Amino acid sequence: MKVTIITADDERRTIELRGERIRVGRSRSNEICLLDAYVSRAHAELARTAEGWTIRDVGSRGGTYLNGVRVTAPTPVHEGDIVQLGNSALAFGEAAADGSVTLSETAGAATVHTYRSADTSPRAFPRVVVRAVRELAHRGPSDTTLRDILRMAVEAVDGDRGALALAAPDGSLRIKSAVPWEKRAEIVIPSTVHRRVLEAGEAVFAEDVSADRDMAAARSVVSQGIRSFYCAPVGYEEEVRGILYIDTRSHRAHFHRSQLELVATLASFIGIALEFERARRVEERNRRMQAELSAAAEIQERLLPGEHPRLAEGFVVAAHHRACHTVGGDLYDVWQPSPATAGIMVADVAGKGLGAALITSSLHALWYGARTSDLPPERWLPRINERLRPLIPENRFATIAFALVDAETDRLRLAGAGHTPALLLSGGRVEVLRSLAPAVGLFPDFDCPIAERPFRSGDLLLLCSDGALDQRDPGGDPFGEGRLLERFRQLAPRGPEELVEGMTSAIEEHAGGAEQDDDLTLVALARS
Repeated sequence: MKVTIITADDERRTIELRGERIRVGRSRSNEICLLDAYVSRAHAELARTAEGWTIRDVGSRGGTYLNGVRVTAPTPVHEGDIVQLGNSALAFGEAAADGSVTLSETAGAATVHTYRSADTSPRAFPRVVVRAVRELAHRGPSDTTLRDILRMAVEAVDGDRGALALAAPDGSLRIKSAVPWEKRAEIVIPSTVHRRVLEAGEAVFAEDVSADRDMAAARSVVSQGIRSFYCAPVGYEEEVRGILYIDTRSHRAHFHRSQLELVATLASFIGIALEFERARRVEERNRRMQAELSAAAEIQERLLPGEHPRLAEGFVVAAHHRACHTVGGDLYDVWQPSPATAGIMVADVAGKGLGAALITSSLHALWYGARTSDLPPERWLPRINERLRPLIPENRFATIAFALVDAETDRLRLAGAGHTPALLLSGGRVEVLRSLAPAVGLFPDFDCPIAERPFRSGDLLLLCSDGALDQRDPGGDPFGEGRLLERFRQLAPRGPEELVEGMTSAIEEHAGGAEQDDDLTLVALARS
């Protein structure tokens, strides 16, 4: 058997099928190589059997379609068949006789024929199908392409008018293209036909409208002088998204039920092309969104001091930050207001993703403004609460904790607003320091006391976001405060670097391959 390869660039070549198996795909290792972005590297396979050739899909991303029907198992191919792969096609042999059609009679003298593309295995299609596939592959389903294909279909069946109508968001049908072109083109379809096409997914051929009592009851149809019409569903797999409609007023025109399959096949290919175009637009939109998110993540990363910030001699600090999504809602800071003083901060905006990231940017600006102002540290969080509340929705808030260590006085000052407990190793003892104020952004009246503790050489403080507590294992069990405290006791004496690295590993091991539940931030500060 011969097969004509029609590429996405409108190039064609005909080969003779030889051998037992022929692989089809984008990889050059295939016997039939299709350089088409919508074709998978290994897409389909042709196999010779005792009865002839079959085609099967080998796990492609976009699917393999035989005469508009998705191939889900090895399926025989015959002369006249069209196989679509991405924006490319394989046309087998020459166009031949008509395929099978299911006949259904209604009351009255007229005959209504119906056809479902999944009911039969079509054997032959006119050259107009090859032309239509080539146009769709080369130019895509643009308005001009759809009008050209519609014109081909009308001419192929010797019709007077044709229209392609697609479903609008409200469920009504809106004309996408009409031939001859009319600015106010109108299609009148009897409700019985409407149900068969849009609900049952059948293609319908009404042979003589005026002679049928059911059809004649639709006076608007008869008043237009319509004698015969075809109406086929346009869709993708089981979803019908519109109709392809062709009619004639002429008594000299001869519509045949054998042509119904042609109209149904063209409608199927249009539906596939429209779905590919929709998928392409979604993919393009996702690419743009991902690029924007990547840019936002880069900007957000620049707001952070990095995982290896440097402080003056006498202080050691280590940090780890990983967002759950491309951008996140965690924030941290490391700074040194004087040679003898160092500070760390961790904040966590409620929620994840882009919404939390936008609030995080505002919080960063407010935090930086507060800590570089002349305000005393006990006024930093009240100022942030005052400025943040008008900027965020009522259901949003942020938790925050910061610490200042003074090497001259050997004192630690710690403030927390609804934040994950801080863990302190001081004098060989471990203490859990809980927040003394609610989260910022919730209440207009806000006060945040500052706790003080001794902080001498060898002491260490850990601040973290609630991602450290909330990470769940595959069974749904969170890491929790108990495990956090246990690991802190083991790792804190080894210093900030080993503590942060070991704690991060412990949380990842607990996850056991499960997805990261929340943004994760750890910052440890010690006196050397």
